[in-house]
Amino acid sequence: MVNESVKLFLRPSSTIQVQVHRQSRFHLGRKGETYLLGEISKRLVDLASITEQGYTYPLTVTGESSGSIRITLSVEQTISSLAELGLASAAADLDRADHALDRLNKPSNTSGLLQSVSAAVGDAQSVDAAVQQVTRATGTEILGSALQFLDVLVQVVDGFADVRVEILLLRVLTRWYLQVHPIFRLSWTLLSTVYKTLKAQAVEDEAMRDLAIDLRDMLGYARRCTNVKKIDGTTDILVEVGRLVSDGAIIIDERMRHGFIGRTVTSMYRDTQKRIQDCRDRLSKLQGKFSVSLQIGIHDTINQIGDKVDLADIRSLPVVSSAAYDGRNLCMEGTRREIIDEVMTWASSPSDKEPSIFWLHAMAGEGKTSIATSVAHALHDKKILGGSFFFSRDYAECTRVDNVFVTLVSQLVDHMPEFTPFVAHVLQGQRSEIISSAHNQFHLLMKKVFTYVAKEPVVFVLDALDECISGRDHRELLLSCLTAREGLPSSCRFFLTSRPEDDIGSQLETLDNTVLHSESLRSFTGTTIDADIQMFLQTSLQRVAAHSRKIRNLKQANWPGPERQQMMLKQTSGLFIWAATAIRFLEDTYVADPEKQLQIILNGSSSYQLSMGSRTPSDYLDQLYIKVLDHAYPGCMTSNDHDILGAIVLMQEPLSAISIAQLLHISVQDENSDAAYYNVVYEAIWRLQSVLTAPTHIENAATPIHVLHPSFPDFMTVEERCSEKYYINKSEHHVKLARGCLQVMQDFLQFNICRIKDILKVNAEIEYLDLSIQTYIPECLKYACIFWAEHVVKASASEYEQLKSQIKDFLQNHLLNWLEVLSLLKSLQSGFLSLQVIADWAQPKNNDDFKQLLTEAMRFLTTFWQPMEASALHVHISLAQYIPTKSVLAKYLHGFKCHGIHVTTGLAQFWPQYHAVLTGHTSVVKTVVYSPDGAYIASGSWDNTIRIWDARTGALVGEPLQGHTYSIEIVAFSPNGAYIASGSSDSTMRIWDAKTGAPVGQPLKHDSSVHVVVFSPDGAYIASGSRDKTIRIWKVETRELVGQAFEGHKDGVCAVTFSLDGAYILSGSRDNTIRLWEAQTGVLVSEPLEGHAWLAFSPNGAYVVSGAYDKTAKIWDVKTGIAVGEPLEGHTGPIQTVAFSPDGMYIASGSWDKTIRLWDARTGASVGEPFQGHTNLVNTVAFSPDGIYIASGSSDDTVRIWEAKTRSPVAKPFEGHTSSVSSVTFSHDGAYIAFGSRDNLIRVWEVKTGAPVGKPLEGHQDEVCAVAFSPDGAYIASGSHDKTIRIWNAKTGVSVGKPFEGHIDAVNTVAFSPDGVYIASGSRDSTVRVWEAQTGALVHEPLQGHTHWVNVVVFSPDGAHIATGSWDFTIRIWDTKTGAQVSKPLEYGPFSIETLVYSSDGVYIASWSSFDQNIKIWDVKTCRMLFKCTQLSILKGVNSLVQAASEYKCWNKNAELSGCWFRDIQDGWVMGPNSQRVCWIPLDSLSGPFEICGFCMVCFPSQGMPIILDVSECFHVS
Repeated sequence: MVNESVKLFLRPSSTIQVQVHRQSRFHLGRKGETYLLGEISKRLVDLASITEQGYTYPLTVTGESSGSIRITLSVEQTISSLAELGLASAAADLDRADHALDRLNKPSNTSGLLQSVSAAVGDAQSVDAAVQQVTRATGTEILGSALQFLDVLVQVVDGFADVRVEILLLRVLTRWYLQVHPIFRLSWTLLSTVYKTLKAQAVEDEAMRDLAIDLRDMLGYARRCTNVKKIDGTTDILVEVGRLVSDGAIIIDERMRHGFIGRTVTSMYRDTQKRIQDCRDRLSKLQGKFSVSLQIGIHDTINQIGDKVDLADIRSLPVVSSAAYDGRNLCMEGTRREIIDEVMTWASSPSDKEPSIFWLHAMAGEGKTSIATSVAHALHDKKILGGSFFFSRDYAECTRVDNVFVTLVSQLVDHMPEFTPFVAHVLQGQRSEIISSAHNQFHLLMKKVFTYVAKEPVVFVLDALDECISGRDHRELLLSCLTAREGLPSSCRFFLTSRPEDDIGSQLETLDNTVLHSESLRSFTGTTIDADIQMFLQTSLQRVAAHSRKIRNLKQANWPGPERQQMMLKQTSGLFIWAATAIRFLEDTYVADPEKQLQIILNGSSSYQLSMGSRTPSDYLDQLYIKVLDHAYPGCMTSNDHDILGAIVLMQEPLSAISIAQLLHISVQDENSDAAYYNVVYEAIWRLQSVLTAPTHIENAATPIHVLHPSFPDFMTVEERCSEKYYINKSEHHVKLARGCLQVMQDFLQFNICRIKDILKVNAEIEYLDLSIQTYIPECLKYACIFWAEHVVKASASEYEQLKSQIKDFLQNHLLNWLEVLSLLKSLQSGFLSLQVIADWAQPKNNDDFKQLLTEAMRFLTTFWQPMEASALHVHISLAQYIPTKSVLAKYLHGFKCHGIHVTTGLAQFWPQYHAVLTGHTSVVKTVVYSPDGAYIASGSWDNTIRIWDARTGALVGEPLQGHTYSIEIVAFSPNGAYIASGSSDSTMRIWDAKTGAPVGQPLKHDSSVHVVVFSPDGAYIASGSRDKTIRIWKVETRELVGQAFEGHKDGVCAVTFSLDGAYILSGSRDNTIRLWEAQTGVLVSEPLEGHAWLAFSPNGAYVVSGAYDKTAKIWDVKTGIAVGEPLEGHTGPIQTVAFSPDGMYIASGSWDKTIRLWDARTGASVGEPFQGHTNLVNTVAFSPDGIYIASGSSDDTVRIWEAKTRSPVAKPFEGHTSSVSSVTFSHDGAYIAFGSRDNLIRVWEVKTGAPVGKPLEGHQDEVCAVAFSPDGAYIASGSHDKTIRIWNAKTGVSVGKPFEGHIDAVNTVAFSPDGVYIASGSRDSTVRVWEAQTGALVHEPLQGHTHWVNVVVFSPDGAHIATGSWDFTIRIWDTKTGAQVSKPLEYGPFSIETLVYSSDGVYIASWSSFDQNIKIWDVKTCRMLFKCTQLSILKGVNSLVQAASEYKCWNKNAELSGCWFRDIQDGWVMGPNSQRVCWIPLDSLSGPFEICGFCMVCFPSQGMPIILDVSECFHVS
């Protein structure tokens, strides 16, 4: 075989011809003859199946004697397709055509001729004149002129033809033709014919040029489209394009080979124009076909891509894959037909009158799950299964409703692909909102999807609702969604199974029979059930017998026989679980042979004997379980066996054998061997295959072990039902599990457990986080972190002290690491619940801070919930640094290693008054209210939304309620918590389902903004008050207006409340009146009470408290309308909101002064200090139902939760001065405080008690401007407007010596030197004087240099220097002993200096002025200002300045390395240059300005100390 390779340039029309010859073997020595065996001849265009890899064409030839010979022709292409081959060939043809056309582009020599013609002919008027002249001439003249003119015209025509310029002489020639001599007319006819011929050729040339351009464009476009050749039909079109271009190019090439005259002559006998037009027609058709083909192809391709994108988007939904039915628990063929047929008839009925919910309920063990599985399987076969969700206590994710509906919708797309685009469409743009809650998944996803499709039945199966977690957030929410049918077609149906539990039945049975079909499994006849069980037993026993005959040589032909089969049927007592367990016991070949096992079931004795009286189905089941256990543990259970079985029964979710052993800390020889842990568990349970699912080989060691049916744990943990030796004492085993969990956490938890490299990323930004979690957080640790508290609180009470000690150790060593893991696992909620249940479990004891530790751990979690949820590692890097220094939690965590920021100054000593700050609203929070059970808070905002919050954690519950088109002014819960009413500036009131967030009915309208809504005590009515000056009453059930609007107020209604019995309505208005109305009639009961507007009833209905713009609150007697006691005074701004505590003992008020105050309702006295923290006016306050907390909403866009415990002031007010206090100072030990006053007196008090120390210090003759304690606290120096300084004995108050005299104007400031030897004073006389403290003698001449009042003097820490600040805007530094200035003045700016402080090492000075509210840091040696912070009016007093100055060295360290580490602050996150989260700062700290210096950040909150953060460690954490 000879391989020949030939490269040829071929056109599609080329023919490939291959001949095969054979040379004769004879005629040696001379050239042998050849014989043709066969040949192949194919046009390339006919090889239509040519592919990108080439084309193989078989050839069969027949030889003379050799029979058939198989020869293969292979064509290897250098061009990827036949279409491209054709286009390449066409391009070559077109290139030749272009070359021919280039002749038309050569420069012409006719420009001179054109100029001559132009000159000869001139414009139209000149031609007309020439015509007239010729007309008047004689015949000879005419002929001569005609010939001459003809010659000119011929030249003109030739010239014009050559350059293809249109000749515009038609008007001239026409006039000639009509007027001149006949001889001339003959000449003109000849001339006209020539002209027309030349003109036609010029047009044809232009047409060929245009054709070439169009062909070139089409060819280029076709070449660009070769990458879409897979679109059906496009390849054929591309081949046609190639042919067309080649044909057109050939025409052009053939014609343009000749000159102009040659082309003119040949055109007379060739119809070139027709050929060009044919090409153009073909081109036009191809363009249309090409466009349509591409549009269709592109559309199809886009659809295919879109479908894949849609499917990928749906596939990424957070589904619970383990919840779908898997077909392994089907009813045996032929059993349960009656119930399954009934369900299938309902499910497949096309009638829209079928109930949309079928609820099958039965007791445990009756086979509900098998029926549900079989129904799902049958629905799938009929192609009407939408999806299934099988709840199971075996898996935590299968007990929750978080992702039930997205799981169902995801399965819906798998089962019915036609739903894909509609699901994708609904998800588009609101994906995160939809998946945030089960409520949104149902209402925003499932309901909307079914508005597009599903005229035919689509059925969803939900099994074992009783195994879904009970409560508002789970089972109750699920049922409320399923019963909210509005908007769902009847073709969308749900098949539900559960035990007949009260909460499920009560909620489902509220539906009428047009929506719900309820069926008890017991309603089917006992005969049917027994027949089904008998069939199950018969079929299963036959399978067991067949298997046993192969393995154990079972001899009996009809084993086990009808009699024993009947005995088994009797013992089932209608419970399928008995039959299923018995069969599994017989099939368990790891135990014994089936015959012996059957004898044990029917005849064998056990440690459990049935009573001779009435026997219940559970009695037979209990006896069967005992026989299984007796056979599994023929002797007695070892402690390990008991612990392992107890763990499997009591665990909150199944774990693998390895994790169980690790959790129980079972000792093994090789602790690093998974096989060792597996074997010890396997040995304990390998004979329990009939009641447990357990792996039978080490390869399956990671498979979770779980109980096959919940009736087994029920049996094992009830002492009356279970044998003593097997009985699992819950409290004892929970102790073991609790200890195991705590020990596992102690062993495994560590900082950055997942080895995250870029620690500054939040969880959502970390690549492969799920893989890291799987790798570094073992299964037993996940379980321990989430469920440890569940076992602790169920443990034996006798173990309290030991468990408490272990918990304290765990919190002290690993609280932060635990929270890190919970953040990674998205389980912070379980962390809070763990702490809460442990706090409730903790026994309060004297001198025991355990309960306080737990409370503060919860406080830490709720205070920093949002950043903790976003970033696990910032628990260490940022959040732990803000734990107050004097908190119990700080005491326990004092030894933890700092992994991030350092709060060097300004860290709070105690937890803030508020319990949590709830952020999320984007505008003013106008209203907050607690739900009746205190579990939730609803807030309404000017951002047009209502948000529901978890009152314990501050976490947002679900998505905001949206529907109002303007700001929310008020929200209220109904008394039963089922509804929320809201009023808005859009002039409407809306009612919402509190569980689902769905609007109930249409909006109820006022004529203006609705500022107040309130439910009647029985929840039947809602009263609304509006800016339209009216109150309206609405019936909740029908949402209809009751009667007429209550009219009478002269301005907008801003407060409405019902009396306790619902008989009266009290309203407050901006007209500053309060009116009392009969609720039913709207009749005024009494005259209006004038002066106040905002109000609230006391819980007993006897009193009303009102707030007003006059900054006071009043308490009124409802019956008499008379104010009780004096107004409540204390606020410095208008009171916007008031509320009674649930017990009526206290009143809370919120004001424009940004504070909340608490008042004793009986006496009107203010209780404790105001609640401070809001940075804008307080709009609303509300007590929690238990009175423990107060929630407030503010114009600072936040909701805050405060502990409402009564607080007493630290000391009673320091009273006694009769005029304003002008100066104040503390003693150095902080025990005393001295005040100087404009009443010329000085008073001293004990700080702790507030008791005065002695009598006022009298002696000055004018206002006391300055006071200072000596370093030892023994003396007080004072300066006065009387121009003197006096020294006083601090204890006795006696003046020491004579006044220091010398200043000629008021003394503004005095200061002791650090050793107490000297006193410095500054005066309005612009001088500073230094005195000997004991004698009053001047140390040297007055220090002169300031040009205005001296406001402040301060000694350096070593006493060597004095710094002074003045109204002349300078700071000067003097030598204490000599009085000389030691440096040039420090120029502060155009403002006076009022405060100066040295840093502790004397290197820096901090200055402050109230005029520009700036704090500036100065280097004493260089006199250079190093740092300035703006807007520091919040920095009051010397202490803040001292700390600011003393910490400056920290601010400036590594400044040269810092670069531009800071970029922005977003939601509390300090963002670095690459958008990494450097650290998180509490939002309160950001309520004021902030400054950056080096690696430090200084934040100035609205209240309290400035906070200085050193972030340098954040860039070096490992």
